[in-house]
Amino acid sequence: MKEEQLELIHQAEENLLGSLLIAGTDGTTEAIDAVKRIVKPDDFLPTYHMGRNKRIYEGMIAAPKTDQLSVANAMWDNQTLQQGDIPYMCHLVAETITSLDYDIYAHIVSDLAKEWRTGTKGKARFKGAI
Repeated sequence: MKEEQLELIHQAEENLLGSLLIAGTDGTTEAIDAVKRIVKPDDFLPTYHMGRNKRIYEGMIAAPKTDQLSVANAMWDNQTLQQGDIPYMCHLVAETITSLDYDIYAHIVSDLAKEWRTGTKGKARFKGAI
């Protein structure tokens, strides 16, 4: 897989997680409930940050809401919280523009996961941009 493709996948994963962390600050679970129907934990690249995005997503699924503290607590309880995870979640929130696009990010992550699993190219994504 090309470095540009990996970067696109990483950005999509980070935007999805960041939008879920932002959406969870009000205590609702609407965003994570919708995303769970589209994205599975195995849709996250296992090699990126030693599976950090996948672990955080699994923490979101296990947490009562998707704010940073609740997710970190769920990861602690599941013994998956690792050094650097909490600052990384802060980075995700800081870098994500809005929580309103979580459904779009979810479809992108799901589609990209199908592509990297099968080695086939789906739609012409961002043609000419990378």
